[in-house]
Amino acid sequence: LLKMCEAVLNPLQGTLFLNIFYRLLGAKIGRNVSIYTMFLSSFDLITIDDNTVIGHHAYILGHCHENGEMHFGTVSTN
Repeated sequence: LLKMCEAVLNPLQGTLFLNIFYRLLGAKIGRNVSIYTMFLSSFDLITIDDNTVIGHHAYILGHCHENGEMHFGTVSTN
């Protein structure tokens, strides 16, 4: 499944279309944002402010695994 997503999303990196895709999944994305990664999750917990560039190898996750438990929290680029 990941390979299939990569095939669809790779050409969209850095475009408005990828921003729209992540917004549809619940992420809050500001104006003039360029996202060059597909490694976002827990979309409803992510806020990317205006005039931001997210690099190719960045991981933006709204969760972490700690001591066998999953923890959720908001992520913001401000």
